[in-house]
Amino acid sequence: MAVTVGFFDGVHIGHRQVLRTLTSMGGRSTVITFWPHPRQVLGQDGSSLTLLSTLEQKKELIRQEGVQDVVTIPFTRDFASLTAEQFVDKYLIGRYRCDTLVLGYDNRLGSDGLDTKALALLCRSKGMKVIVVPPVLVDGKAVSSSRIRKALQEGDADLARQMLGREPDGEHRRKIDVKKMIIYSEIMAPKYDK
Repeated sequence: MAVTVGFFDGVHIGHRQVLRTLTSMGGRSTVITFWPHPRQVLGQDGSSLTLLSTLEQKKELIRQEGVQDVVTIPFTRDFASLTAEQFVDKYLIGRYRCDTLVLGYDNRLGSDGLDTKALALLCRSKGMKVIVVPPVLVDGKAVSSSRIRKALQEGDADLARQMLGREPDGEHRRKIDVKKMIIYSEIMAPKYDK
């Protein structure tokens, strides 16, 4: 079984490249994702984090890429304490019988924060085939959920749209529209001296 692992916030064009690689393997494809976002559980600016998609939107966008199974693991402090090797042994090998792991170029996993290169070495040592998908670039920079959030915060709907590969969802569209109205009113509104 081919598996990929990640949060997949917004299921942007970089994520979709990983998902297309996953489904091209043939056989059963599984995405393992988490909810809520790790930053929200671990207190790393989680309260100010605006997600690009709800859990249901994310699962639907993943399924639209032809993935058969979307597994959501509750992200808790206990779960966060697993090392990458414990996760690989318990979930990838033990529960899902993964023989092929598809990773994005910037995957990190486990309480020890293994990066893509270290994860690939670990999984290969356990007999898995590992495929690392290179980044998708927009304007010469890797597409990421963080970069999309920043574009949305700055009101750059065109850049966000390019990286998402679709229109931003409703809440984000409203934020962009409000930001544009504020910018427009600051430029166009007459200034009055009292």
